[in-house]
Amino acid sequence: MISDITLKTAINAIIRETFPKCHLYGQGDVEGYKYPAIWHELRLSEMKDATLNTVQKTYMSVIQYIPEEHRSEADDLRFYKVFRDAMCCVDDRNRSRKMCFKVTDDDDESDRYIKIDSMSNGYVGESLDIFEINFTYSFYDFKAAVNPEPIIEDVDVEVEVKERSS
Repeated sequence: MISDITLKTAINAIIRETFPKCHLYGQGDVEGYKYPAIWHELRLSEMKDATLNTVQKTYMSVIQYIPEEHRSEADDLRFYKVFRDAMCCVDDRNRSRKMCFKVTDDDDESDRYIKIDSMSNGYVGESLDIFEINFTYSFYDFKAAVNPEPIIEDVDVEVEVKERSS
């Protein structure tokens, strides 16, 4: 099963490799950060049972970017293009280039490719000065069956028999 921490670690590794001069922060870090700064927030949007032992998970990652100095929209779109290109990889199974990222499954340590369903960008904040990238991805994950309590095999019963007198 792929955990939230595994997903966030895989995406953070791509961000660090792509933008080595940027400082990477998580949700909740609001004071003492250094520019240029990138925030990554991971949100579980939906989780539902698909079959008895599998679940379908849908996540949304929110990337917010604040550069060191004022920039133009063209600079933000260049940042978006570099990020979008970094989120494309060649799937080892079918050798095609897709918007996806590779994670290692926590249970069996096998590599999996998580396909990105959609990616968008825009501006947020009071002054609309924080560049934000949102992307969603969903996948099926194995859910280990919970072992029920063992069935009772033997029961020792003591019975006291009283004879009736007629």
